[in-house]
Amino acid sequence: MNMRMKFSNAELQARVEQVMRKWIQKDDIETDQITEGSIPGACVFVKAGDNEAQYCAGWSLRYSDAEGHNLDKKDWIPMAPDKIFDLASITKIWTTLCFFILQKEHNISIETPVYEILPGFLENNEESVFDKKTVLIRHIMAHMSGFHPEPTPLLDSPEMCCLPVSELRKSVISNSLVTEPGTHGIYSDVNYLLMGFIIETVSGTSLDKYMNEKLIVPMGLQDSGFNVGKDKFARVVANEYSKPERVLGRPQPIRGTVHDEKGHLFNGVAGHAGMYSTLEDMKEFCELLLNKGFYNGKQIVDADLLENGLKCYTSHLPGYKRGLGFELDSHFTMGKEFCALPGIAYGHTGFTGTSFVINNATRSYVILLTNRTHPNRDISGSCNPARVEFADLAAEVARSE
Repeated sequence: MNMRMKFSNAELQARVEQVMRKWIQKDDIETDQITEGSIPGACVFVKAGDNEAQYCAGWSLRYSDAEGHNLDKKDWIPMAPDKIFDLASITKIWTTLCFFILQKEHNISIETPVYEILPGFLENNEESVFDKKTVLIRHIMAHMSGFHPEPTPLLDSPEMCCLPVSELRKSVISNSLVTEPGTHGIYSDVNYLLMGFIIETVSGTSLDKYMNEKLIVPMGLQDSGFNVGKDKFARVVANEYSKPERVLGRPQPIRGTVHDEKGHLFNGVAGHAGMYSTLEDMKEFCELLLNKGFYNGKQIVDADLLENGLKCYTSHLPGYKRGLGFELDSHFTMGKEFCALPGIAYGHTGFTGTSFVINNATRSYVILLTNRTHPNRDISGSCNPARVEFADLAAEVARSE
């Protein structure tokens, strides 16, 4: 029988650094040498049982334009553990936890029809092929509501991008369905824009204030939240140089203002994207999830509601595994080996190159924070290969415990 001796922390650290070096873009490359899946800069944390390792490499800011020409080397900013990252769609999980807190406070069921909470949700419903009265909160959270992946019309289109937030909100709420609720899995930012609106409507306060009061402050997190302050700008990693139609008045490269165009139009506060965080704060976030909502002597998120959120609500949809907000057992982003560990693998990814994945049974998790969209979203492509390699390394270590 082939038995692997238990890993030491030193061995895990060496392996983490080896994997990182494989994916970080070399200092001497030119634009046309940037390879698919490579990363300008990243911070990673791998925990498996009693072992853990952390490593940062590459550059927080390196390129001078969207084509990927290098800045003068003296102007490059190195990656470091205290760097602040735009989490992109990982925001959806922060919003999910806020909803669980709201659910406990206001006794809201995930079977509640959305129209009972959001005024205007049924506007234009009579003209729609599919009835929005049947859209439940769980449909939205598990991305099977039937909405198109993007709001229609697009919020950053010329006719929409200059409208006030109140009008953009009305437009999103009145979007029509493209499929019958519960019958198709369609990952949609509309769903979590709506989740943000639900939290604001029920709580009577803005999403950022609610998140600060119920999640960020109770956890003592110092570098997480919407809209990074000017005092922290120097620590924010650079994202892309936008194409002209995506600039929307933002300084270039995008750095310190939310990368997601829809989030930007909502003044940086939205349920689907806009959160910033650091590797250290994301560790605490993962520990909160790993410990069933319990953190630093306090039950911040109800354990039963969190456990309920990790169930698969889409088992009737082949090849599509979603909890409430959480992505489940995704080989493409979490790795086959990590997904094969006892229990479930759960987590989320972000468009900017961020991700986390957790396995409760082995008390293992991986956080990967990158600026893969620097200098633009198309040059480096997906960082899924790096995500998978780190996750499968964590699985290898967990099995040796």
